[in-house]
Amino acid sequence: FLSRWSVAEMLQADPDDLALVDNMPVASSVVAEDVLRMSRTEGGSGVILMSNITEIAVGKAMHHACRRSEGKLRIEKVEIPFPVRTTADLVNAYKQKLDELHQKGSKLQLAALDHVSNLPSILFPIEELVKMCREAGFKRIFVDGCHALGTVADLDVPAIGADFYAGNVRH
Repeated sequence: FLSRWSVAEMLQADPDDLALVDNMPVASSVVAEDVLRMSRTEGGSGVILMSNITEIAVGKAMHHACRRSEGKLRIEKVEIPFPVRTTADLVNAYKQKLDELHQKGSKLQLAALDHVSNLPSILFPIEELVKMCREAGFKRIFVDGCHALGTVADLDVPAIGADFYAGNVRH
């Protein structure tokens, strides 16, 4: 309990809202299983949204869920421009993809977002992206915060508004 309490304090979160797992691949797999279970119980298809620079472990977990869904889930990727010159570049890339998904009438299951990407290193406007995805109708939002702790000052995970936020405390 002490470890969970210490991490909760760093994240400005309630310790009862935290689950400590081994690493990011495990956390990503838990989220992927949740979206897979949700799609099966609701009997429908849907989209898992990621970016073209989503961290490998997250991408593998989401692709695995899609394979196991027998074609009911599919990946859609936001193309992050490079170089990113302003925050507006990131917001516009997501807006464009969300508009495209809306026009297709896609069922929106999960948005998997980066808080701070690895390669290239980009700080995303995560609260704004979570809000956009919520308004677009995503049922679940997962934030990969692997590189955020220690990088983002005054990290307030509950204020971000995601259903899942995963990160490492080893950096």
